[in-house]
Amino acid sequence: MLHWLAYLILAYIALGAIIYIYGHPRAFISRKIDALLEDDEDSEKPSIVITDSVAGRYAAHAAQMINFMSHRTIQTANKADWRTRHETLEELYTDAVRRAFKDKNFFITTGSPHSRALYLRNFAWFYPTLLDTETILDADDAKRRIALLARSLDIILKSMGSTPYTTTLVPLTPKKFAAVNYVKQPSDSLLGVLAGIETLLNAGVGRRREFESLMTQAREQGSKLLSENREHLINQIDHLIGSLQIFERGGTVTLLIDRDKEKSSATDTRLEKRRFVTNANVWTTLNKAASLGLIGQEELNRRLGRSLVEYKNELLDVFGDSGIIINSLEERKLRAQGVVLDFTHVYDGFWSFSTEKEIGLFQKTADAVINDPRFRDDSGNCFFISPINPKINSFERFAVASYHGRTVWPAFNVEFADRLMDLSRKIAEDRYQKTASAILKQIESYIVKDQSYPEALESDGRPYSTWIYRSAKADSWFPRFMSVRAKMLRLNQSGKA
Repeated sequence: MLHWLAYLILAYIALGAIIYIYGHPRAFISRKIDALLEDDEDSEKPSIVITDSVAGRYAAHAAQMINFMSHRTIQTANKADWRTRHETLEELYTDAVRRAFKDKNFFITTGSPHSRALYLRNFAWFYPTLLDTETILDADDAKRRIALLARSLDIILKSMGSTPYTTTLVPLTPKKFAAVNYVKQPSDSLLGVLAGIETLLNAGVGRRREFESLMTQAREQGSKLLSENREHLINQIDHLIGSLQIFERGGTVTLLIDRDKEKSSATDTRLEKRRFVTNANVWTTLNKAASLGLIGQEELNRRLGRSLVEYKNELLDVFGDSGIIINSLEERKLRAQGVVLDFTHVYDGFWSFSTEKEIGLFQKTADAVINDPRFRDDSGNCFFISPINPKINSFERFAVASYHGRTVWPAFNVEFADRLMDLSRKIAEDRYQKTASAILKQIESYIVKDQSYPEALESDGRPYSTWIYRSAKADSWFPRFMSVRAKMLRLNQSGKA
């Protein structure tokens, strides 16, 4: 009996290894691009296809297992990084960008070990300002970013169509992806797609006039993706609205996407229901859908039974009735309540600071994070996702207990810093600007020390590491940091002036 089990395990590993190599985003790149270009309006079936079958999902899991285990093994065997050591942030950044946006990449990936999958949410959470010209190296870099951004969105839009989006697409073959949810059904995949389209549509030159023709091409690409996939995107919006359920708390009635069942967000291992972040994702998605002309305001008001302004106020009331924005409305001993750093949300997201109520709640929640020593890492300048580790499933508790708890994620700290800078300008209080500057300077120190842009860090700044997992080197997330850092430098300079 045991030998049959051993054979099954070996077969599973062999299957994962074959798919890992054969379906890798950097394998058969010409064939993949040709397949994507084959699609046209007369095609009955797209050349790039998605499978959501049980067999497809298990095949994807096998390939991902090989991916993560091989990465962990290599990192353990070679603790000294093979990369050339760079002394400055600028050198590190150039190196990371050249890796992240290579011509031979089929779509944008996070970096090692997340180098095989297309994460739909990432366009909103981790590279929403990818075409910020202050972060672009040169014309070739701009071309590659635009091409990869457009191609990544094209893969999602053409292959998934009106099928409800999953969190992740894992390549199985040059022409087939598996649709996989990590760990639950998403609340922010459509948000990611709309944010990616907006990134193209809003491409501007800033102070880099030499990029004018390239950014014009980017805007044209965005317009084309939006117009060609309008019907599918409207169906996705219909599905999202249909997923909302009525919820009442303290006399306020609102709509939640996760009233009865957990939904995934960027902090995807956390298993709480009725979370602020998942419902902020929904509000922002609908706001973007309306601004992109995918649904009219009157139609949206009718479908929701309230305006977007009223909807936001309801969410602020139910999640902020204690004076700060709490993570979850679950009632089980109030374990899940408290603040989680993802409350700060995404660039051009939930927080617009357009009302005194919104400003007050964000400020008090930010103060709750800043003033709680349990939130701070050893440097005192960066913040954990939460001061305690979350409720997660059994395997993850055994494998990555602190992954979305007492770990420092530079990406979430960057967004916190960005919101703090906006708050500082709004209320003319420079202590928030100083906190934001301290965060970004500390992250810069961590980047130089690690010689990469790290996904997650221990309290002492070392890459987060467990027996099975080691922090990703998140090359494609690096431009977002540089964009916010440039903003900080401008604000600090104008303050001195």
